[in-house]
Amino acid sequence: MRYRHISEPVIALILQGFIFVAAWLVWPTASIAQDVDPDVDDVIVLEEVLCKELMGQSGDDRDRSISFLHGFVLGDLGQSEFTVGDIVSVEQVFFDTCLDNPNDPALSVMKSAYGSSDE
Repeated sequence: MRYRHISEPVIALILQGFIFVAAWLVWPTASIAQDVDPDVDDVIVLEEVLCKELMGQSGDDRDRSISFLHGFVLGDLGQSEFTVGDIVSVEQVFFDTCLDNPNDPALSVMKSAYGSSDE
């Protein structure tokens, strides 16, 4: 498995993701890293967001969406602590799986990536 160095800006993005999750839970009108017309009530069903949609986002939007998924899955697992090394491992599995299976739901892939990082 390939590891890549996580710089401080990436760690900051991951932490922003956790803050974003908290804000999203408090303010249900927030959306996942996209521009939304304030007059439109968009509903995003996480289970329906495909890998190809998430991977097709650019730069900061993709980073924020992936950080959001990290925070969502960690919260679902009841974890409030993580190591950077674990995030790197999970993210590598996530990227590889999404690139190989672009029509898979991104949330399912992220949950599976967390499961495979325990091995």
